[in-house]
Amino acid sequence: MHLDLARSGAPARSVRDLLDLAEPGDVQEYFDMSLDYGPGIGTERLRAAISTYTGASPAEVVVTHGAVEALLLACGTAIGERQVVAVATPAYEGMCLAVEAMGGIAQSVPVWKPGSGCLDLGALCELDLAAYAAVMVNSPHNPTGLQADVAELEHLADCCARAGAALIVDEVSMGTLDSGAVSFGTSRAAESQAVMLIGDVSKAFGLGGLRVGWCATTCPKQRQRLATLRDVTSLGNSAPSQHLAALALENRSHLSVSEMARANLGRLDAWMGSRPGSSWTSPTDGLVAFPGLALPVSSLAFAERLLANHRVSVAPGGFFGHDRHLRVGLGLPPDVFAEGLAQLAEALGEAMCGADR
Repeated sequence: MHLDLARSGAPARSVRDLLDLAEPGDVQEYFDMSLDYGPGIGTERLRAAISTYTGASPAEVVVTHGAVEALLLACGTAIGERQVVAVATPAYEGMCLAVEAMGGIAQSVPVWKPGSGCLDLGALCELDLAAYAAVMVNSPHNPTGLQADVAELEHLADCCARAGAALIVDEVSMGTLDSGAVSFGTSRAAESQAVMLIGDVSKAFGLGGLRVGWCATTCPKQRQRLATLRDVTSLGNSAPSQHLAALALENRSHLSVSEMARANLGRLDAWMGSRPGSSWTSPTDGLVAFPGLALPVSSLAFAERLLANHRVSVAPGGFFGHDRHLRVGLGLPPDVFAEGLAQLAEALGEAMCGADR
C-alpha cells in the first residue's frame, strides 16, 4: 500500500458525504439543477457561504476553479506596468509559477529560516514597494505550517496600500489544525483595497475534485479585472460543484479535520523527540509540518529511496530550498500516519547505515 505523507490536504470526501449533511430540499435541488451556464463570478449561495468563512462580503467574492486559478487571476490583475511580484519564501512552487504564467517576475524574499518559530515579514515591508506589482504571502504557510502574525500582516497591507501594490494572501489551509483560526478577511486591514484573499475547498475539506476556489477583494476595479480575466480562462464553475462546495462551507464544523491533525502532530512531535540531530518547529495551522532531519543524502535522493523501498511519499525539502528537511502531511487517518512514520524511521536507519559503510 502506498502511504502518501506528501499530501498537504485533508482526506478526500465523496458526494455522498456532502449530501448526507444536506436537508432533503438540498438533495432534491442537487438532482434537479440546470446544467446551463451560471453566473461567472459564482452563485449567490456559494458566495454567501464563502463570506461567512472569510469575513469578506458576498459582493467581494469571485469564485474560481480552485486556488490555482485564483492565484493566476490575482497575479493577472496586479501585473501591468509593474511586473515584479515579491513572493514570501520558502513557498510551494505554484505561487512563483502563477506569477510567471501571467508575465510577471517572481522575486523570492525569505521569511523563514530553520529553527525559527515564526514568519518574519519585515523584509517584505522594507522593500521599495512602489516598484512592485504585488506581494504574495501564504498563511498558514506551506511548508512550515506557521501562521503570519496578524499585526505584521496588517502592517504589510498598509505598506502595500501606500505604494499602490497588491497584497495577495493565500490562506487555503486555514483552520485545519487550529480550529479557532480566522481569515485575514476579518482584519481591519482586509478593508484595504490592496488586499486579495485566496482560498478553496480542496485543502481544508478534501474536495479537490470540485475545483472550487475564490479570490476576494474590496476593490471594485480589481473585481472587475478578475471577472474579465475569468471570462477568458474558464468562464465559470459547474453548478453541481458550486452546490456541493456551498454545502461543505455551510456544514464545515462537521467536516473539521483539526482533531485528527492534532493527533498526528502529537505523534510526529514524539517521533521527532527520538531522532538524533533533528530540529523541529511545530506548525500552528495547516496540514503540513517541515521537520529538519540528519539526512546523509539529499532530500530528493532520500525521498526517491523512501518511495522505491517503502512505498511512502514525502515532499523533499530541497523543493523549498531547505535540503535537510522533509515536508510531511498531517491530513491522514492516524493509523496510516503512524505506519508512515514507522516506515520513515526504518528508511532513515537504512540511509544512516549506508552512509557509515
